[in-house]
Amino acid sequence: MDEQEEAVKSIECHDCVASQGGCKHAIAFLMWIHRRSEEPSCTSVECYWMKSKLSRAGSTLKYLTASEMSNAKPSLPSNTEVFEKFLEEGKKRRLNNCEVIKYQNDYVLTKQKVCLCIHWC
Repeated sequence: MDEQEEAVKSIECHDCVASQGGCKHAIAFLMWIHRRSEEPSCTSVECYWMKSKLSRAGSTLKYLTASEMSNAKPSLPSNTEVFEKFLEEGKKRRLNNCEVIKYQNDYVLTKQKVCLCIHWC
């Protein structure tokens, strides 16, 4: 990882059978890290330290309606920019062992050597 360039140079899953090609764990981890970096810190959320309205039910309030329990705003719309950049970079580098790229509409299967082993017990 190059922090000055803000770029991931390489990522590899060591605990997976498919780590030689086709492992989805590394990509999932990168996407998770990116999503977490976009969330506001817990201390910047408005009224973070206030008790929930539900905790007052039964003591100062007799009952709560569902609409009174939360003033939650809808979640942010899905942003596919990072995923699209990943696909673009993968195509530039001509990645052919990435499962995510294999499921894209414009993927072209290249000829690769396939090794099959049969073990008899």
